[in-house]
Amino acid sequence: MKEKTFHKIWEQQYICFDKLQLQSGEPLRIIDSGTYNTGDGPDFLNARIVINNIMLVGDIELHINSEDWYKHGHHQDPSYNGVILHVVLETPEEKPVYRKDGTLIPELALSDAIPLEIQPFLHTHSQKLACEQHIHLLDDSLLENHLRDMHLAYFDYSVDKLLSSYPYHLSVDEAWLYLITLATFRVGGFHKNVNAMERLHHILWAKYLDSGQWPCVEDALEISGLSSESSQMNRKEWDYSGCRPANQPPKRIAQSIHLVEVITNMGWREFLHESTASIPKILYAQLSTKQRFGATRWQQWIYQAFVPSVYILGSLSGKHALHVESRGLWQAMNRKIDGNITEYFEASGWPKTALKQQGHIHLYKRYCKPQACMDCKIFKSVISA
Repeated sequence: MKEKTFHKIWEQQYICFDKLQLQSGEPLRIIDSGTYNTGDGPDFLNARIVINNIMLVGDIELHINSEDWYKHGHHQDPSYNGVILHVVLETPEEKPVYRKDGTLIPELALSDAIPLEIQPFLHTHSQKLACEQHIHLLDDSLLENHLRDMHLAYFDYSVDKLLSSYPYHLSVDEAWLYLITLATFRVGGFHKNVNAMERLHHILWAKYLDSGQWPCVEDALEISGLSSESSQMNRKEWDYSGCRPANQPPKRIAQSIHLVEVITNMGWREFLHESTASIPKILYAQLSTKQRFGATRWQQWIYQAFVPSVYILGSLSGKHALHVESRGLWQAMNRKIDGNITEYFEASGWPKTALKQQGHIHLYKRYCKPQACMDCKIFKSVISA
């Protein structure tokens, strides 16, 4: 379990606060669990608790295990002298916890105070989702609606992620070309070589600005350090592990170069005037079989590079129709889904009808995999079921 999840449990008070007892055996009452601190110092500030009818006001620190107090060096940090309660998940060992000023801190173990329906969410799950024991309690339509919302959230996330790389020092047309070509290289590098492809794009983009032309494939491979020694990149930056020949970096670099060339030659104004749905077909037709991404990677390019870029172009140009068209393409997405992700949901009891939606990719990556259950609508539905 991640400590952040434990923080959420405490913050949202998913805890039986009745009849709490400290490790020392003294009764404890929580009047105010404190304000969550997102900065340095104790986890919760300005809490109020009662021990043996004595009110204490101060901070609360949470750890999975009691010894983390010492591992994190809090016993040597004067900013933790205001901690009035140390809350741990597991029952602590005999070693007491002291502040830097030498005073003893009351300690509470919460494992028995967390409701049974919450406990499955506390542990790491390698093959199944934390919600598997409770999915059967929820109506299929609720799950489908949630995944539909996640599908749209995935679109917004993709747009925002691309916009976070917006180069404000460039003109609007150059900035947009930078974004769509960057996204193209990211798709070419998915998933093991995304960082290396981003770095290569950065170098090639500078050369494009200088000359008005993209470097040829041979020059790009030389710069990448894959065809010869390079002063700009190193072969060690590229990951070949588990790559089939069709997915090896030299081939993806060549395909990305050819695609950004036809995008550049088409020009951003054509993107404004052509039907959004027709543009991928126009670009695809200008590439030879050897120059193209395969069918699966091409679909990934459409949804991870092209569609978010068109939405951004709509914002830059003030053409609202591009927003509508790009969202429409996204909602009509019919893309092969990572089988492993789908299997996680099926193994946890999610109905297959719900998995026809694309949103479980986003749900898995943003909530399930990082174990951010407490922020998920499904968790909240389970608790209220």
